[in-house]
Parts: sequence; structure tokens; C-alpha cells
Amino acid sequence: SVSLGIDIPLRLIFEKPQLNEFIQAFASSGLSLTEDGLSDIEKMMNEMAGI
Repeated sequence: SVSLGIDIPLRLIFEKPQLNEFIQAFASSGLSLTEDGLSDIEKMMNEMAGI
């Protein structure tokens, strides 16, 4: 289980399954992430890709 401490629309994860696309969409929303947050998102997306 990963907790990022921010609200991310679930649809964004499915619309942008590639990490670089996700980060661009996230950044354009005006939110920012720390390196730890990016690492957590990458882990989460890798787990989802294995489902």
C-alpha cells in the first residue's frame, strides 16, 4: 500500500499509464511531488502493470 499524502484522480493513473506521461499531466495540474513521491508513484504504477 502506498500513501502519497495527496489526492490523485484515479482516472489519471489509467489515462496516463506511462510514468513520464503521468508526471507531465500531474505537473500541469499545478501540483508538485518530491523525489520520494515520484519513487512511490513509480512503485505503484509498476505494481498495477503486473496485475
